[in-house]
Amino acid sequence: MVRVVRIQIASSGDPDELERSVLELGRELEDLECISSVEPQSSAAPSSAKSSGSTELGILLAGISATAGAMRYLSLYLRDWLRRNADKHVKIEIDNHVIDLTGLSESTIERLVEQWYGAGD
Repeated sequence: MVRVVRIQIASSGDPDELERSVLELGRELEDLECISSVEPQSSAAPSSAKSSGSTELGILLAGISATAGAMRYLSLYLRDWLRRNADKHVKIEIDNHVIDLTGLSESTIERLVEQWYGAGD
């Protein structure tokens, strides 16, 4: 079974650079075995985000294997991507559950994924 994960990338930097980063991340995700598809979505920052600074958003929708292992792998991959893109913030959403990966440790991510899926996988 495949589930859809919404990956939201935020940056207060250059919108063109954010778009390039989002497209590059999408290409990287397509190479992951647990990802079946990646589709970029256009988005504008919510008005509340814009009032506190010029935050830009990029969104990817990714089809992922419906297992805790796949979600854990994707979450840790995105955390590592954040290390290479320190000016970005990443949130993932699946089934109306949201995790802001920005600044989280590996153990915290693993614990949150287990809470989503249980320890059975």
